[in-house]
Amino acid sequence: MNPQAYYTHGSIEAQLAFLDRCDYAPIYRQAAKDWYQNHRVWRPVTEDDCDYALNAVPPITMRRGFVAGEPYCHTLAGKPVYNCFRYFNGVPHTILATVEEHFAGSFLISN
Repeated sequence: MNPQAYYTHGSIEAQLAFLDRCDYAPIYRQAAKDWYQNHRVWRPVTEDDCDYALNAVPPITMRRGFVAGEPYCHTLAGKPVYNCFRYFNGVPHTILATVEEHFAGSFLISN
């Protein structure tokens, strides 16, 4: 359980059940589950997923990858949490993180 996460559906179990019913692309669903379970890891995505996120809403920054321009959710402290994207060894990856966490870049990479 992520101590910073606000659970809009009451509990972590309810939040994860909600995510299973969502029409999100599987990679976004997995990134959200990672966030709520406090499993902080960069997940590989396709170029199409990365391009879609880049072009859907103007990014708030394009340094060290990019941060999608619209927050996914907020921490309990009120900080916005975004879909962040970066390339590792030529492969795009995503994670839900605050802007500060995106720039710190201290998360593991999943292959």
